[in-house]
Amino acid sequence: MEDLDDEEKARRKKEQIAYRNKKNFSTTFMFIATAAEILITFVLIILLLVIGIFILSRVVSIDSEAFSNILGVMLIVMAFGGLVAGFIIYKKLMKVVILKFHLEEKLSDEILNHYLKNYKELKQEREKELKQ
Repeated sequence: MEDLDDEEKARRKKEQIAYRNKKNFSTTFMFIATAAEILITFVLIILLLVIGIFILSRVVSIDSEAFSNILGVMLIVMAFGGLVAGFIIYKKLMKVVILKFHLEEKLSDEILNHYLKNYKELKQEREKELKQ
């Protein structure tokens, strides 16, 4: 490092700072995104359960023994359905957030590749636009 000129040292230091900032922002983004995903999934499961119980109790006329058996199965199905729906909504929501707030420059490539299927193509197009 001693044989590098001051300009190269400054450039490397700037790159290291940018890398750390990107890493910190990515970690914060993932923490908030995970909390949002848990909340979305929890709300969906509760909503599906309330709708299912309402339909079983108000719309369909069944006796109490059959109701308890159906309710047990319904709890499992609605919980699984809420999890799957929560994952799907979460991934689409994070894609919208990244694109709307232009977070591509602030997040690491691993996170962007996870949420944006065509991130590499977007990156190449933006680099071409910047060159022109």
